[in-house]
Order: sequence, then C-alpha cells, then structure tokens
Amino acid sequence: ISTIMNLNKFMLGIGGVMALSLTSCHEDPEYTPAAAEVTPPAYFNLSDDTVVDLEDTSSDFVVHIYRADASGELTVPVSASVTAESGVNTDVFDVPSTVTFADGVTMADIKVGFELDDIVPLKNYIFDFKVDGESTPYFTTDVTYDVSYVPWENVVDEQTGSDVSQLQQIGLLSSGREWTIDCLVQKHPAQDGFYRVLH
Repeated sequence: ISTIMNLNKFMLGIGGVMALSLTSCHEDPEYTPAAAEVTPPAYFNLSDDTVVDLEDTSSDFVVHIYRADASGELTVPVSASVTAESGVNTDVFDVPSTVTFADGVTMADIKVGFELDDIVPLKNYIFDFKVDGESTPYFTTDVTYDVSYVPWENVVDEQTGSDVSQLQQIGLLSSGREWTIDCLVQKHPAQDGFYRVLH
C-alpha cells in the first residue's frame, strides 16, 4: 500500500509539472508597442540633387522643402550656415529665415540669392540647411548642399575665329548621310580635355 501511495504522489507530481508547463506555454507574451513616428512639420528629400552648378546668368538657386499635410498655409523657420576654404568670403548669400507653403501644396522653395560677381570661381560653398523638428528614419530635417561656379569657356574655331556652334556627325544615320547639330561647345577653365555641349 505504501508503494502504491508513493507512486500516486509521484504521478500527481508529474501531472502538476505538466499542468504548469502547459499553462506557461499558453500565456500570451507581453507586447510593448513601439512609439509612433512623429512627422516633422517640414522636411527635405534626400533624393533631390544636392550639387548646384551656378551659371553665368545665375542670381539664385533653390532648395526644395516638403510637408506631409497640404491643408492650410504653413510658415516654417529655416536656418542655414555656409562654409568654404580659408580666405573665401561666405557672407555673400541672401538666405530667407522662413519659407511659406501655400494652402494645398506640399512643396515650397528656399530661394538663395547672390551677386555672381561676389562668387569666387572654382570654389565650393557648403550649405547646411535645417528646419524645425527631429530627423527620423523616414524624414530628414537637415541637408547639405555643395554649390560652385565654373566659368566655362566657349571653344573657338581656329579657322573662323568664331565660337564652335555645330557638331558634325558623318555616317551615323542608316543612310550614311552627313548631319549636324546646332549647339555650343565649351571647355572647363581648369581641367584640360574636359568639355561640355549645350544643345
């Protein structure tokens, strides 16, 4: 009888352990939801081209800024800093302190003005723009632009003394006929053998 009682106690002990195990397996894990991402009032798009090449006729350049909610007019403050190599004056740009989104639109422009005569050719001006709010994995509230002015020079025809205004191609068409393209050929003022064609 004693042996049977001990066996019963043993079986009851195993059953209790199994019951506890089964109970723990069915308990739902504790879930802590992640904090919701906060969309800043305005932000920059990192897919925009952040390299700006100023031209002979340039008097400004623009930086696009975006918002998610197009309802209502919205004015956001903008800050910007400019750096360049030693000896280059960076206090030649007019950067607005605010930008306003019109009602119904999701993009506005930061328009940076300047006098081209004040820009040192072949030097890089690095702009750091920032708007209010913290950057997130999906939105950035600061961006860097690289701005420079390259005074391209027109290529001159040595025979005529005139600017090269046409490119001639022979045999590129299926008929093999000669054809020309009206354009302007320019060379880089500092890099030998570096040209561009304006069409």
